Amino acid sequence: MQTDSYDYSPIRPQDLPYIDLEALEGRPIPLHAFHDGTRWHIWVPMENGLLQPIRVIDAVEMVYLASKPVRGSDACLVFIDFIYKCVRLKSTRSFTAALTSDVFNIGASLKKLDLFRALEGIDGKSRLVTTELEYLLLLCRSMFDLLQEIISRIWDTVELSDPSAS
Repeated sequence: MQTDSYDYSPIRPQDLPYIDLEALEGRPIPLHAFHDGTRWHIWVPMENGLLQPIRVIDAVEMVYLASKPVRGSDACLVFIDFIYKCVRLKSTRSFTAALTSDVFNIGASLKKLDLFRALEGIDGKSRLVTTELEYLLLLCRSMFDLLQEIISRIWDTVELSDPSAS
């Protein structure tokens, strides 16, 4: 029994409200969550090529599409936005997913540092902070390496109008 008036009928990929299939130029269809300002929309692929909407109330952590952040604490990172909107090459998919994961992990680490700051009189607090800072530095290095991989794979698709300019 449905608990709301949302239409849960399967749809065709070209009926996704946030996508222009022509603009994708053959790139994979991003099946990210979509927030229309009122509610979440998420679709999962079916074997027959249709997309089945599923009911989602809220999310803790995810990449989503929206005209503006759902919460004030949500971050819109322009370089990841660019990669998801314009690049979406098959060869960059795993690197983009890892980069996104690193961004989420940085957020978690920064939150942990806030928690550590709030701890009073805990033995070993400085070691907790030190190891978290080391982890943040490793994440930053990982992001740098992932961006280099993504840039390299994008560059491999570029055709110079004047080949002698390389």
